[in-house]
Amino acid sequence: MRLAVTVLVVLAAIAGAVAIGYQLRIRGPVPEATSRAAGNDEAPAAVAPADHAIAPSPEDPASTRPLTTAAAPRAEKPVRPTWTLRDERDFTIAADVPTSPWYDTDVTATTKSGVYGASGQYENVTALVVPATRDRERSFALGARIPHAVKWELTIIDPSRDEQGNFSGYQNKTVEFDDEGLCISAAPPDAAMPLGENEVVIERSGGRLRCSLNGLETAVFAVAEDDRQPLRVGAIGFSVAITRSRVYLARDEDLADAPRAAASPATGPRWEPALREPFDSAGSIDRIALWGTGSDIQWWQPKQALMIGTTPQQQEAYAAIHGSFPGDIRVSFRALREKSARDVSIGLFFSCDGIAAMDGYFAEWARGGCQLKKRKHIRSRVQAPTPATPDRWVRCELTSVGGAITMKLEERTVLSWTDPHPLQGARHDLACFYVWADNTLIDDLLIERNGNDPTQPLPDDPALPDRIGDGRPKAAAPDGHENF
Repeated sequence: MRLAVTVLVVLAAIAGAVAIGYQLRIRGPVPEATSRAAGNDEAPAAVAPADHAIAPSPEDPASTRPLTTAAAPRAEKPVRPTWTLRDERDFTIAADVPTSPWYDTDVTATTKSGVYGASGQYENVTALVVPATRDRERSFALGARIPHAVKWELTIIDPSRDEQGNFSGYQNKTVEFDDEGLCISAAPPDAAMPLGENEVVIERSGGRLRCSLNGLETAVFAVAEDDRQPLRVGAIGFSVAITRSRVYLARDEDLADAPRAAASPATGPRWEPALREPFDSAGSIDRIALWGTGSDIQWWQPKQALMIGTTPQQQEAYAAIHGSFPGDIRVSFRALREKSARDVSIGLFFSCDGIAAMDGYFAEWARGGCQLKKRKHIRSRVQAPTPATPDRWVRCELTSVGGAITMKLEERTVLSWTDPHPLQGARHDLACFYVWADNTLIDDLLIERNGNDPTQPLPDDPALPDRIGDGRPKAAAPDGHENF
């Protein structure tokens, strides 16, 4: 009997110990009392339960609560503004024309235009027609007082006939977006433009520019969070008709003058040589990689220069320069015009992320003028005849610092343009000469980088074959060398 009682007492003690241990595991360790005799007069700090524990409530004993793990914090999505409609225009009403301060545009009057609707039926509509240009000089744009956060809704339609009745329809027009808005062109489409009315939405907020066509988001661009460059609609090759325009601003925002630009730093660029090539030996053309087939590059011994040549079968030649040249750069070289030509003919891709995509800039000195392109679109063009020189060699120079780009001939500035959204990042680092329908000699090439620019060259070479094409072909030398 005594043995049975003893066994029961021992079992009860064991059960109690297990229960206490389970409670301790759930609640966490009990803090030790702090001795006031040791000189600590503060009350002991409360000890929080372990991260994985939930303290039991009187109605919910710990022995019946499951162990849980604290949820990881979620990444917050960017909050888009609450939009308020501030201006609405219906251009099918002749008297409803764009006015300041909401718009700043060369196109100020509506006109009748023949269009094909979504069903293919021909009809006449009144609309604001943006005429076609080669370089988007005429455009329909928002006003300069529009803040950073803005949403612009447009209804556009393909004008198949102009007011004189000239047919211009069914030409595979496409909507092409960039960081300044959209243009209508025949380039490979960002989004095809079907017949009938098309709804375009361009929304800028929080350093992002989102573009959609007919409810489908087509492109997103990163812009500065204080960017206020007026958004615009342009037309390259083909005109576009706009029937409605709606401008939304973020709630509690209004039109405002842009803040004054910060003063330019007192110190200018600190130019450091990145590549110097006088092309004084046959091995010097190892610094150049030919892209494409049918054209040729070679060291032209009579002039000790790089020859970039084309043929009747291949009217274009691309000569990429080995090396990574991102950020602020200055490129200078001498180009030799042909004996029979009045002007030099040479182009330069720079700050590019691949030639095929043309994701970069292009400067050209040719045909008595200079032009500058960004991502295939002409941004500036001027008349600039090649100055006469005793030996037909002409010094060309291209400087790009931040968004400020200048082109020079014989140390005289002939073109200046500032990009409100300069291409940034080390991967925009390819430099490449371009020649069209001519043979051109290049000498005394110097590429400099701004030592104050934090953008650093990448370790890999953008002019390798897998970056720009199939590598250098073994093509026959083109004709016409005797013209030099």
